[in-house]
Amino acid sequence: MQNDENLSFAMPQNLQIYQKRRNFADKQKFTPRTPMYIYKRLFLLVGSVCCGILGATAQHLPQVHRHDALRHGAQVVRPMAQPQRAPYDVTLLSENFNKFTAGTEANPDQHDLCEEKRDWCIDPALLQTPGWNGGGIYQAGGCAYIYAYFNDFDSQYYLGYLESPRFDTSESRGEFVVCFRARSVLEQDWLGVCGVPTNHSEAKQKFAVIGQEWGYYEVTLQCGDENTCVQFEPLSEGCYIDDVRIIQVLDDEPDLPSYALDTPEILPVDDFTADGYTARWNAVRNADDYALYDYLYYTAAQDGAPFDYINTDFSAITAGSIEAPVEPGGESDFYTYLDEWIDRADWMVYMPMFAGGCLALDNSYSSMMPAGLSSPTLRIAEKGEDLHISIDVMSPELTTMTLYVYGEKGPLGEEEIALSPKWTTHEITLHECPSEVSFELVVEDMEPGFVYVDNLRIWQNLHKGTTARTATNYFETADTKQYVATPNTPAGYRHAFSVSAYKYEIDEEGDIVDYVMSAWSEPCFADGQPADGIIRTHCTTQPHRSFNLSGRAASSADRIVIEDGRKMRK
Repeated sequence: MQNDENLSFAMPQNLQIYQKRRNFADKQKFTPRTPMYIYKRLFLLVGSVCCGILGATAQHLPQVHRHDALRHGAQVVRPMAQPQRAPYDVTLLSENFNKFTAGTEANPDQHDLCEEKRDWCIDPALLQTPGWNGGGIYQAGGCAYIYAYFNDFDSQYYLGYLESPRFDTSESRGEFVVCFRARSVLEQDWLGVCGVPTNHSEAKQKFAVIGQEWGYYEVTLQCGDENTCVQFEPLSEGCYIDDVRIIQVLDDEPDLPSYALDTPEILPVDDFTADGYTARWNAVRNADDYALYDYLYYTAAQDGAPFDYINTDFSAITAGSIEAPVEPGGESDFYTYLDEWIDRADWMVYMPMFAGGCLALDNSYSSMMPAGLSSPTLRIAEKGEDLHISIDVMSPELTTMTLYVYGEKGPLGEEEIALSPKWTTHEITLHECPSEVSFELVVEDMEPGFVYVDNLRIWQNLHKGTTARTATNYFETADTKQYVATPNTPAGYRHAFSVSAYKYEIDEEGDIVDYVMSAWSEPCFADGQPADGIIRTHCTTQPHRSFNLSGRAASSADRIVIEDGRKMRK
């Protein structure tokens, strides 16, 4: 067995290339889970876009649904007539690419503007505002053409992206509007528009549906701070972009919509036993459904007591085998949450297969999406102390995969993990761990094959008196109560829960166009019997009300953070 103990994570030499190499994480990681009830109300969108591209190579994969984009915080935006802006709208950034005079739309210039300088910035002489950067950006007779670029790190070509300079969008509660014209070389494609504030994990992405004719688009994002940039990235093929403006409306706080939701009021626990409890709360006016997290708490009784943020042998995965892996099914075979098969919430696997007691990652479609395993954001109890990771991996066909690590302010680094046809244990220590951390285990090899994962453990040795917490279950219900099973809870551990209400809006065509979520209730312990049946903890958030589409949780504030580190976004 190979042991990689106490390895230091090396920061990438070029963050822009690193981020593109991490295309998997850029598109998938930033947004919390969207309620399942919303998925069931959405119709097909991407199937018509991708069927011609994927038909020859991905016959067994299901069509991509609009909810796949929604699940990652991506509201779909369609072309519109260019409106007259109000006089109090302030233009923060403007670029018309008039100096991109080489080439034409029919025959763009062949020189990638971002390869001229090592920092991947476009020559300021070609811009109204210096600081634009990216990869695969070409002149096209007065507009920019985003196509492809060569990545020196892995000698592969990647679809290009364009990134704006960083600017201050902290006014108006961080809300700003990205205006632009765009067109695709395909009959229809998606153009990702992502706002990236100082804290990368707070990024917010939407998609514009672009066709072969020029269209005008306005994308409203609610993730701004004093140091924000905007990234444009086509999903499938090259596209043209022009007349980019980023504006902000500087007005008073708007009134909350009539259906703004109150935070659920927690009621005494019912049916409390050693194996479970029933969480209860008062109905919230105008709420359609409720979401609930169950948390596991532990307070160290002595120095060195270990706390597992996850410790699973995937024994609940009984389908398939290493010789014949099977698809797990569910919402999408492109990805699935593992809540049903492990005792922790929000772990997600991309290109999943089940292999009888272990998890398999299918790299057969790596050109479309690399296979990988993604953690939720973990709140680390002992900030600045070591965090330990142990994992067993095996692959008959592939030789390497990569573990990426993120903190509160973006990437912390990466570690290459060697693969072989025999099971190998890798043990890694992350030194001076920040208070929030997340992980992605990604198969970046472009060759087809399977990687098998087993015995995943992430833990920290606590000092006496330190309390740690991790999410173990997630539920959605239209009722005002939820039974939570808590079998095999170790001695000294306690369960608590937190509840949020939400309501969704549906347009004339039956599509989800927006939804709101309340603030989460204070986490409440369910293992004691005081006068009201509940022992309450101190909540780290303020009571915000939320009224925007964006994932499992949303907030009218710039950001609020629940105790386990999960972000509630606008």
